[in-house]
Amino acid sequence: MDFSGNFPQGTLSNNISGLSYLDLYANLLNGRVPGCLFSLPSLEYLDLSSNKFSGPIDTIPSSFFDFMNLTFLDLSSNNLSGNIKSCMLVKLRNLRSLDLSFNNLSSLTRCSNDVNSTLSMIIEFHFSFCNMHRFPSFLNTSKHLQVLDLSNNQIQAEGWEDLVTLNLSMNFLTSVEQIPGKHLFIPDLRSNSLQGPLTTPPQEPSYFLISNNELVGEISSKSCNLSFLLSVLDLSKNKLGGTIPDCFGTFSDQLSLIVLRTVGLSGNQLEGSIPQSLTNCYRLEVLDLGNNNINDTFPRFQICKF
Repeated sequence: MDFSGNFPQGTLSNNISGLSYLDLYANLLNGRVPGCLFSLPSLEYLDLSSNKFSGPIDTIPSSFFDFMNLTFLDLSSNNLSGNIKSCMLVKLRNLRSLDLSFNNLSSLTRCSNDVNSTLSMIIEFHFSFCNMHRFPSFLNTSKHLQVLDLSNNQIQAEGWEDLVTLNLSMNFLTSVEQIPGKHLFIPDLRSNSLQGPLTTPPQEPSYFLISNNELVGEISSKSCNLSFLLSVLDLSKNKLGGTIPDCFGTFSDQLSLIVLRTVGLSGNQLEGSIPQSLTNCYRLEVLDLGNNNINDTFPRFQICKF
């Protein structure tokens, strides 16, 4: 049943025990999560997002977390509060996507009597804007996790392996020695407090977003050893100095510049000249070098031919 934005007056019928899909998105529903939902054993998809459900999340009856067939659960943008423990979620053995963002939840912790608890099948996990201070350690053993959004929290720790998308923007991270994940396509570390030299990029990014931090030093030639998939490189609003490496126009023998569309280097302390090799970027749409100490004429780019 899809009642998104249009929930009918009255109550749900008791004769819906075989219901597998229920969407109650944006209906201004308030109070506690409805008790009638706790008796839907066949439910596979449940969206309760953008309502006004409130109260401590541990007051939701445990039967709510007994949906063994549930693959999608969205409780985002409500007023739920408290601490989520892993044993509350571990029964959702087939859960692929979980969104708890935009609530007043403070942490995700492992139960003291359940050291092996994990969301074994989870692929997407969203927990942004929840005032969380630490990484949810029970996710470390989630082997299928690909998309992890922990943006706009207060995290002060390090990350995970085996992710495809990792959004840790707008936190309080001060150092990341190396971005985790051999196959991480989109690492987003914007607007933290990262210090020291530029973090080593992952091997195969399509986006590398690390702007608005406090990185210092020169742009290492290692930044040129990126894959041919790179399309967006944003190092703006840091304290990087030195010159733009000549290799920015060649990167590698894989001709990564074929797909490079955006280069953001503004708001640093770069100096010297603009590498002429950047004119090899046939698909380049944005080149932002503003607010640096570069003293050069802008290179003449070749006319794109398709």
